[in-house]
Amino acid sequence: MKPTMTAAQIAATLHLTGLTQRAFGDAIGVSKMSVSNWLSGTYAASANAVANIHRLRAEHDADLARIIQLANDGAPMILGAHARGRDWSIGLAARLIDRLPDAEIVWD
Repeated sequence: MKPTMTAAQIAATLHLTGLTQRAFGDAIGVSKMSVSNWLSGTYAASANAVANIHRLRAEHDADLARIIQLANDGAPMILGAHARGRDWSIGLAARLIDRLPDAEIVWD
C-alpha cells in the first residue's frame, strides 16, 4: 500500500515544524506551489513526497528529543541556533514548552 497523507495531516505537520510553505517544500524537495496544492486538496502528495514529509517529521522529533534532554539537564533552548532556521526553532520551542512548561528558552 502506498503511503498517503490528507491535506489536514500535511497542514498539521507544516504547523508542527514551524516552517513556511516555501521552507517546508525546500526541505522535502518540492515547490511551494506543490505544498499549497496539497493543503488546498487540489492534488495529493506523491508517495515520495509523503516519505520525505515523514523523514522531516522524524528529524523534528529527534531534535525535540535532544532539546528535552538538554532542558532536563538544565540547559536553555537557544532559539535561532538551528541550521533549518528560526521558524524550525520556534516550532521546537512550542513543542518543548508543551512538554516542559518551565523550560528555559532564550533568543540567539
